[in-house]
Amino acid sequence: LLIHFINELPDNHFVKNRWLFTDFSQTFSILKIKDLTTDVLKSWLDQLRIEGSYSPRTMETLRVYTNHFFRFLITKKIISISPAKGIRYMQHNAEMTRKPHLLPKSKILILKEQVKKYSPGYFYPIFLTVVETAAKTTEILSLRWHQVDLKSKTVTLIGQKTLSNRVIKNSDELAQLLENKKRTSDFVFTNLYGKQFSKKQLGYAMTGFKRDNNIKEKWMYFDLRHSYARNFLEDGGTMSDLQKILGIRSIDTAREIYGYQPSKNLSLKSPFEE
Repeated sequence: LLIHFINELPDNHFVKNRWLFTDFSQTFSILKIKDLTTDVLKSWLDQLRIEGSYSPRTMETLRVYTNHFFRFLITKKIISISPAKGIRYMQHNAEMTRKPHLLPKSKILILKEQVKKYSPGYFYPIFLTVVETAAKTTEILSLRWHQVDLKSKTVTLIGQKTLSNRVIKNSDELAQLLENKKRTSDFVFTNLYGKQFSKKQLGYAMTGFKRDNNIKEKWMYFDLRHSYARNFLEDGGTMSDLQKILGIRSIDTAREIYGYQPSKNLSLKSPFEE
């Protein structure tokens, strides 16, 4: 199995990390795959941690690299669940260092009207893009005009780091807002000086809106992403569809982060689309 893995994915991070791959091979190559359980794998990883005095962040990276092999076996239908799934040395996603503030669909719709009234041409297009696409702030900040197709009313989000590229359908309202925007830069969303928004400026925009509308709840952009996920699943969307919309590369990761809601039926409709 390891030989097949190397032959098909020679540039994989696990393969290229020679000492990790060699140690794994020497430790487990004589085992049958069914005997490589979560407990056995964790025992090996814990030993690496002790021997190398590695930080939790490093250990999580090693776990992720090792999991590439098990994900390969899953795609080949050799196993159904990765033994690395139940092992964590730190939170998988930086966003999850605090519990997300989940906003119901009814609250999102109210906020949309408040933002539209507060700043119809400046902040509202940004807010509506986040609400409709569930994009991360880095994707919003880096969104360029060549990623926007006004004819098909779609936005192509370019996955960064752990995310995949995906094409998201826009509502007629968002499509019209984007079409009406003055183009002062290659970037879709710019500050008052026509320059690319910084993360800090994006935060100031949200803080200003919340202050002017006397909103005390401590939610920000990433909460809108998690709220999208919760509302999508509550409306009957499947975890597989949600994974694609959010750009998450592994269905296991999607289940780990968003598996708190059951799906009811097949639906790709945005939970905020009226």
